[in-house]
Amino acid sequence: MLNGLDIVLLLGQLFHGNVQRALPVSIRLTLTLVLLSYLYRGFVRARVVTGVLLLVATIYGAVAAASLQSWVLWALLASHSFSLYVVCLSPSVRKFFAAQKAQRTHIPQEVPANGNERNLHQY
Repeated sequence: MLNGLDIVLLLGQLFHGNVQRALPVSIRLTLTLVLLSYLYRGFVRARVVTGVLLLVATIYGAVAAASLQSWVLWALLASHSFSLYVVCLSPSVRKFFAAQKAQRTHIPQEVPANGNERNLHQY
C-alpha cells in the first residue's frame, strides 16, 4: 500500500515542475497515510477497506502474472496474498486490532480532588 516510490515520485514531479502530475500522487499518498492511521488505531472499516483493496490487487496480480509470465509479478502476487492473510485472517493481528480498539474507547478514571466526591465515570 504505502511505498517509498510514492514519495520519490512526488518529489521528482515537484522538482521537475510537473505540478499537474504531482497532485494525484500527493492525494494518493495522503489517502494512504490516512487509511494506515485508521488501520493502526483499530478501526474496523479501515480494515475492511484495506482487505478489499488487497483482494483486488491480489486478483489483478494473479491475472497479470498468469498472462505475462513475469517472476516480478509472481513475487508481487505473493506479497499481496501474504498481506491479505495478515490483515484479514492472522489471529495475532486480530488481537492487536482488538487491543487498539479497546484502548481507543477506554475512558480513564478521574481522581477526585478529595475523598468525599464521587467519580462520575465510575457508574
